[in-house]
Amino acid sequence: MAHVQHPETLRWSLERFDRVLAAGGFREDDHIELIDGELLVMTPQGDDHVVALNLINQLFGRRIPDGYFLYIQSSFALNEFSKPEPDMVLVAGQPRDFMVGKRRPRAELIIEVADTSLEYDRKTKGDLYSRNGVEDYWILNLSDRKLEVYRDPTLSGYRSTVKLSPDACVSLLALPDLSFTVSDMLP
Repeated sequence: MAHVQHPETLRWSLERFDRVLAAGGFREDDHIELIDGELLVMTPQGDDHVVALNLINQLFGRRIPDGYFLYIQSSFALNEFSKPEPDMVLVAGQPRDFMVGKRRPRAELIIEVADTSLEYDRKTKGDLYSRNGVEDYWILNLSDRKLEVYRDPTLSGYRSTVKLSPDACVSLLALPDLSFTVSDMLP
């Protein structure tokens, strides 16, 4: 019997992804994420998504204390094989602390705004963030008008999930005195 040879899948590393990106290997309007060594093309955002993201940016931008900053729809390196592009990441430190060659930032909070991407954000991204120790992960679920709060990460997913209605308040684990009403984030 002849030996059947199967093609191998090329697993992208963060280093390779960054080199290709820096060399102009992707178009600027390509919304590509590196997730567990695979390149994934993200879907375009609708108006509700854009409005929600701007509301979140305003809320956090006004209220986060010195010593924290926001990544807004920016690539965020989680490990050697994953560089997703979350809608918002809250990081402790100053932006220059994390320039190339310096330390990798730790996410204090990651927020994804979801309508058509809800299952992807729950499963693929949720598992990725949990495996990488993101303690506070929120999905602003536009379809159901709820905020899904995921906490207590493990290697197999989050142990705690709470779905909050528009009139509920939510606080950050990293900054417990900082709280928001869910409706303030909804379009």
